[in-house]
Amino acid sequence: MALIVMAVPEGLPLAVTISLAYSVGKMKD
Repeated sequence: MALIVMAVPEGLPLAVTISLAYSVGKMKD
């Protein structure tokens, strides 16, 4: 996750969205 943010600073919102979706998926599971 940190690797994505470091590689693409502009992709921060995307990384947040991915981590959020991951958290939701983990909660559902």
